[in-house]
Order: sequence, then structure tokens, then C-alpha cells
Amino acid sequence: MATRAAKSGPNVPKLPRPRRIPRANPTPPEASLGRGASNQLRPSRSPAAPHVDRSRAADYIGSVRSVGATCTPHVAYLTLAVDGAIAEAPVEPAEVAAQYESCEELISTLDEIKRTLGQLRPDVVVLLMPEQRRHKRTYQEIAPRVALETLVRIAAVQEKIAIEVLPRPTVRSRLGISRAGDLASHVKKAIAEPVGRYWAAGRDVAALAALAGLKGGDA
Repeated sequence: MATRAAKSGPNVPKLPRPRRIPRANPTPPEASLGRGASNQLRPSRSPAAPHVDRSRAADYIGSVRSVGATCTPHVAYLTLAVDGAIAEAPVEPAEVAAQYESCEELISTLDEIKRTLGQLRPDVVVLLMPEQRRHKRTYQEIAPRVALETLVRIAAVQEKIAIEVLPRPTVRSRLGISRAGDLASHVKKAIAEPVGRYWAAGRDVAALAALAGLKGGDA
């Protein structure tokens, strides 16, 4: 008893009482914001991964792309093939209304073809030569088409794209197409269904040129 009295005597200072340290608030933040705000802070379910349409040419990475081109006197039709399949590309034919009226018209047509090639991003452009006819055609008949074919070739060169000019017999040989009849009459044997607009107008045989360009070879 004496020992306890000595410790509590006037000469022994009193130690301060330890300060209470508050505990972390266990209440979730949403509770402090009210019942209406709780759903806003709860993590939502992860959405499903977006579907990527691999049938579209622009979605391919590291693929081989070939553009077939065929010309009439006033229109150049272009068709894109990607890894051996014809791709539907939303591009319009390059059309020339009056290519001999002014030099500006030629430059405008060249720029239009270059823009189209920029959209299609081919590794090679395959220009399809016309069918060989038995009767001779005049200069006035063939000159407009030759001029437009030349613009296609210049556009490819300026855009640093490989260019190949194929006679139709070479296209037949590479694709195993019969020599009988016009080339257009054999399109369905190589391509089951039309792809895109202006198919029968010229994009069908341009498609054959694009496929032949992917096969390559010296035939």
C-alpha cells in the first residue's frame, strides 16, 4: 500500500492521457453520397469486345492488295482484290467528260485516279489491255482509251505503286480461263457473285485482272 501511495504522491507528475486516433471510415463512398448516387460509382460490366468485320479490305493487316483497272474511252473502272478475294470498296469510277478540251481536264483526271489509288492502297496496279478485234479501229476510236490508260499508269508511278500491263490472253492463262469467247463471258466461272457497283460495266473484267496480278508469273 505504501508503494502505491508513493507513486501517486504530489512529486510524481501525471502523464497525459493518450489521444485517440480515429479509425478509417469503413463506410463506402457511395453511402456518404446518398442512396441515389450509389449506382453511379459501382463499376459497370465490361462491354463485349467489338466485332471486327474481317471481310472488309481495310481491316486486313499485312495482306497483299491488287487493283485491276480497265478503261473505256471515258471511264476507268478499278476493282480491288485482297489475298485472292475480291473486296467491296466504296470508290467511284474515274470518269472523264471531255479530256481533250483542256490540259486542266487531264490533270484533274490524273488527280482523281491518284485519290482513288490512295483509298484502295494497292501493292500493284494491273492494267487490263482491251480485247483484240479483227476489224481495225481508227485513231479517233482508240486514242481516248489509250490516253486514259496512260493516266492510270502515270498515277501508279507517281504514287510509287508497281504497275503491270496484262494482255487478256495472259489473264486467261494465269486464271485457267478458256480462250473461247470474250473475257467478260468467263467472269462467273472465276467469281461467283458480283461485288459492288458497276460490275457489268467493266469492274468484272478488272476483277479478273486484279486476281491475275496476285498470281503473277510470266504466262
